[in-house]
Amino acid sequence: MFEPEAKSAVWGISPVLFIVGCTYHILSIALPHWLASANVHLGLWDYCVTGGPCVGIAEIISDSDWGWYRTVQGLEIAATVFVLTALVTGLMRVNLGHNIWQTACGLCAFAAGIFSVAGSVVYGKNYTDFSNVTLSWAYVFNVVSGSMTLASGPIMVVDAIVYSH
Repeated sequence: MFEPEAKSAVWGISPVLFIVGCTYHILSIALPHWLASANVHLGLWDYCVTGGPCVGIAEIISDSDWGWYRTVQGLEIAATVFVLTALVTGLMRVNLGHNIWQTACGLCAFAAGIFSVAGSVVYGKNYTDFSNVTLSWAYVFNVVSGSMTLASGPIMVVDAIVYSH
C-alpha cells in the first residue's frame, strides 16, 4: 500500500500540480473559449456566436488553410490520452504501492505536458489567422495545465527513484 511517510515533502507538491493540471486540461479542451471577440468565441471543437448556436469547427475551416488547427487538435488529443493514462497509473500507485506505477505516472504526466504545451505554442503562433479576436481563458487554462503536468512528471519520477525500497 501507499506509505506517505516513505515519501519526500516535495512529492506532496507533484500530485497537487498534476491533479489541478488535469482538471484545467479537461476544461480547456472541452470548452469553446480559446479565442474570443465581442460576439464570437471559439474552442478546439466548436465555433459559437453569442446568442446563437455553436457549430462544429470542421464546418468553418478548410484543411488547406487550417492544417495547423488539426495539428493542435491532434496534440491536445495526445495530451488527453497521456493525462488519462497518468491518472490511471497514479491510482495504481496509490492502491498497489509499487514505485513502478509512480514512475509510469510521472512519465505520462511529463508527456502530457509536452504535447499540451506544444499545442498551445502552435495555436498561439497561428491564431492570428482570425481577425479581431484575442486568446481567451480556456487557452490560458491549457498553458497552465501543460506547465503543471510538465513540472509534476519529473518530480514523481525522481521521487520514485530516490525513495524506492
